[in-house]
Amino acid sequence: MSERIALRTATQRDRERIRTWVRRPEVANAMGSGRCDDPVPPDDGGQVFMMIRRRDDEPIGYIELRDMKHGRRAAELLMCIGDPADRGRGYGPEALEELKHVLPHVGLDAVYLRVFTDNDVAVRCYEKAGFTKTAVQEGTLRRDAPSKYLMEYWV
Repeated sequence: MSERIALRTATQRDRERIRTWVRRPEVANAMGSGRCDDPVPPDDGGQVFMMIRRRDDEPIGYIELRDMKHGRRAAELLMCIGDPADRGRGYGPEALEELKHVLPHVGLDAVYLRVFTDNDVAVRCYEKAGFTKTAVQEGTLRRDAPSKYLMEYWV
């Protein structure tokens, strides 16, 4: 268990905070959307977990599991640390370690994600947490990063 980070299920109030985070241009650009998607569409069957900094019980980011409907045993993972001041402090890998304990309880054997090939910080974060690169996807939305890695983690 992480001494610095805990996960909890997101509330409606948390979803408003997430919307604020993902509307920031640098976050939207890094996530590849360029716009704000509502976290976990209602028919998706997904879940959103808030990353909580233990020392002050403050939400600092979120992890979203998408496309969990119809009994799938894998889900797409999206992750964001909202405040730039909290990035680069090792919270991401710690939150992913916490998530590993949750995955069997939500019926998942694997999670996968897509990350821009030029996002070295995120790639290192995911690799540190045990994700492996399984493919390169060409033709993404950003012209300055023409490809994404597909990365997977199996329980």
